Amino acid sequence: MSAHSAVVFLRQALDRAEERAQRLHDELWWIGNVTRIEAFAGDIQFDDIRIHGEGGTRTVSITEAIQRGLLAGNPVDLKRRVAADRQILAEHANDYGDCAACGRPSEETNGRGHHFHEAVPWPCRTVLLLAEAYGWTEEPK
Repeated sequence: MSAHSAVVFLRQALDRAEERAQRLHDELWWIGNVTRIEAFAGDIQFDDIRIHGEGGTRTVSITEAIQRGLLAGNPVDLKRRVAADRQILAEHANDYGDCAACGRPSEETNGRGHHFHEAVPWPCRTVLLLAEAYGWTEEPK
């Protein structure tokens, strides 16, 4: 069984996000945790960015900051988000065509009145929404 396009897209997007976070970390390693990013005026216009961190400040042109991806955010936070999203994806894995984590109450109950749970088809809404957050759009029907 091949993976759903949303899951393939999401795995690739998570890899790209992790690579961006690592590149950003490599660029700003000496600053430490980014605490503030601000633009300030040079001679005539706003043309520079100051990136403040626990270990110092770095000043670069806006153009350089954009080209090098220095405005993507705090690399520690980005890596933490990617790790959490990977965990969500792992917990909502394909379990023989159903989501391993999701289930919804059915009408049927046991002798004590507890509802049985029906399986939720995979990929579940959680996986699809996570993929959408990274830019996936639903396939045309």
